[in-house]
Amino acid sequence: MSRPYEDLIFDVAGYNLNSSVEEPPNAETQKFFELLHSAQKPIWDGYSTHSELSIAVRMLSIKTEYNIPRDYFNDFIGLMKETNPVGNLIPSDLYRTKKLVSKLGLTTTKINCCINRCMLYYKDDAAEVICRTCNAPRFKPNSGKQRRPKKDVPYSHLFYLPIIPRLQRLYASMSLAGHMR
Repeated sequence: MSRPYEDLIFDVAGYNLNSSVEEPPNAETQKFFELLHSAQKPIWDGYSTHSELSIAVRMLSIKTEYNIPRDYFNDFIGLMKETNPVGNLIPSDLYRTKKLVSKLGLTTTKINCCINRCMLYYKDDAAEVICRTCNAPRFKPNSGKQRRPKKDVPYSHLFYLPIIPRLQRLYASMSLAGHMR
């Protein structure tokens, strides 16, 4: 029986297991096998519906879909951990959940943009503080009441998923590679 999260791991890593090859795993291969192990290991003994990785992916999906704040997420996942059997593998907070899922290599780039959406502060324009199109400021004004100055907070930003790693993952999957042409 194939499990979807195991298939996800194989698609991300692009591995085909060949039992005839005998050599010690390198760091990347070791990372792959650890991820595969977390996709196969149930969150507690005797429960096979969800694995450690599947529960983390599902919880992050729910957090994103319903725009759940971090504190609420941490409280809710803490309650889940408390109400399930002792020794369960449910991550205890958002940090550990993201850390587990980040091993999949789905990195994003945060890019600041103009409040009026007319310019991205990216690459050559990363040092700019005023929009070239509408002259709007990039950052919110700091209140000067603190001893330590605050970090500059942009008015707006977006998250970019780089295309090359996404295409590499699609071509690594045997079932999807044929559809990519």
